[in-house]
Amino acid sequence: VNAIRYAYYDFLFDIIYGTDTTKQVELSNLSIDSENKAYGETYAPARSAMLRDAMKKTPAELTDGGFLDFGCGKGRALILAAEFGFKKVHGVEFSPQLVEICMSNIEKFRRKRKTDTEFEVVCKDASLYDIPAHVDLFYFYNPFSEPVMGKVIENIVASLRIHPRRAYVINL
Repeated sequence: VNAIRYAYYDFLFDIIYGTDTTKQVELSNLSIDSENKAYGETYAPARSAMLRDAMKKTPAELTDGGFLDFGCGKGRALILAAEFGFKKVHGVEFSPQLVEICMSNIEKFRRKRKTDTEFEVVCKDASLYDIPAHVDLFYFYNPFSEPVMGKVIENIVASLRIHPRRAYVINL
């Protein structure tokens, strides 16, 4: 039943916004200039129903901070964060092609929905990304394996030491 629900909401997501987020993409079909390409995973979209369910369990005041998606791909999670009311939404992705699709999807979303959300999408290896001080919610949807995950966790911990705050992680 959940699998059918997830597929339905994912299909509906692209229909509503006119976006391109559903189709998986193998990394071998992308141009990626990173020594960590071997640790990346196939692009697969965030499950919209699962992420919405997880976000409903986080404190409402988190939306005043920032949302960060590691391996943001085509941007579905970024758009969902904006739907949820996050003021600042960040994505880091190491594929220029996926970043281009992500930015196009964000623009399609903006045309359909009025939002004050500030989006920032960076084309960069996640292990080299500097964590913004205002980010309170970190999102992972199977973006990469070790050693990249270890380095990203180190960067999050360093950011929290420099800028102490409550932080949450959603790992689906």
